[in-house]
Amino acid sequence: MAAGTSSYWRKLLGLDQPADKDVFKKIHSPHEVLRPLFYFLFGLLSRLLFPIKVYGIENIPKPPYIISPNHTSALDFAVVALCIGPKHRKQLYPLASKFFYDHLFPRFFMRTAANIVRIDTDQAFFPALREAGSILRLGRSVCIYPEGTRSQTGELLPFKVGVGILAVEANVPIVPVYTKGIYEILPSGALMFRPGKISIHFGKPIDPKPYIGKIKTTQAYDVYKEITDNLRAEILKLLDKARHIY
Repeated sequence: MAAGTSSYWRKLLGLDQPADKDVFKKIHSPHEVLRPLFYFLFGLLSRLLFPIKVYGIENIPKPPYIISPNHTSALDFAVVALCIGPKHRKQLYPLASKFFYDHLFPRFFMRTAANIVRIDTDQAFFPALREAGSILRLGRSVCIYPEGTRSQTGELLPFKVGVGILAVEANVPIVPVYTKGIYEILPSGALMFRPGKISIHFGKPIDPKPYIGKIKTTQAYDVYKEITDNLRAEILKLLDKARHIY
């Protein structure tokens, strides 16, 4: 991404325009009626095959916020959404890559699990961020994987700055999340679950206000990168704590 002023990025994301009040209609899923049953059955499945321990759930603030987990498996969102409970889950909108949206079974799975925002990281990145900006400004939350794609090895990948741009310009906190064990249960390319154990670690929200203050004196892109780097550092801290779990 090229550098630019805050006004440049705000224009790209449409943040100086009124929030699109029709955004929820655009991304509403007809499978929502199945969602309570989906999470009930998924919860039963997790108890049988991959019990989940949750840490730091008290760190989730009131909406709006951005929740940012590491990304290792197609199961990531469903596990995180199961852990945060129905109240937060109802107001959380994940950004999902075109692969999940454009293929029949993954699309059915994701649209049953959530009202998803389709994102094309190669060709249509900013339209998805604009929709996410409207969602946040209308008081709800989004889930963004800062790595931008699933890790093929389970290791943490470099982070994209999109999450930092959105957090600073929409003035919402980022909740860092580290998930351990999901990769082993359903790695990329696997078709069947493997039994195992999962731990989910929610970190303290990262306040965007100190970074917003820096926009006046620092190149905007550098500020977005700084908060994104801070997010990665916080997830690495959670990773280190998770090593002692299970």
